[in-house]
Amino acid sequence: MVITIDRQEYVIENMSDIEIAIDSYVEHKKLLEYKKNLLDIQKEKIINFAKSYIENSDSSTVTLDNGRFKITLGFGVDIKIGDLEKLRQILGDSFDLLVKTKMDYSPEPRLKNMAMDDESIRNCFVFKEKVPSVIIKA
Repeated sequence: MVITIDRQEYVIENMSDIEIAIDSYVEHKKLLEYKKNLLDIQKEKIINFAKSYIENSDSSTVTLDNGRFKITLGFGVDIKIGDLEKLRQILGDSFDLLVKTKMDYSPEPRLKNMAMDDESIRNCFVFKEKVPSVIIKA
């Protein structure tokens, strides 16, 4: 088995357990992707069927019951502002009453590095470990 860390390769012998785990992982991942594709096809059929029954309705929820399974679908629309300045001009003084303003504070890379070295800065942050990504290359 070859392990690469920061472009440095290491050859390790007698790693049959991890080699089996890698093979199993890749095979199961491919199977899950295939099944997810099948699920997406069936989901699309169900969504289109349900949509056809609520086209001219104000309802946003449909329940389908075939006697064995009951599926509830919720439909909705996510509305976001596309042209802020035009909307501000149209609404005038009502803009601040009708538009919610959000501020987002996020650290620049330099501040992230400073937080690693300075405990008082580090204590001002919440750290959440990311789930490791796994990319399959054949």
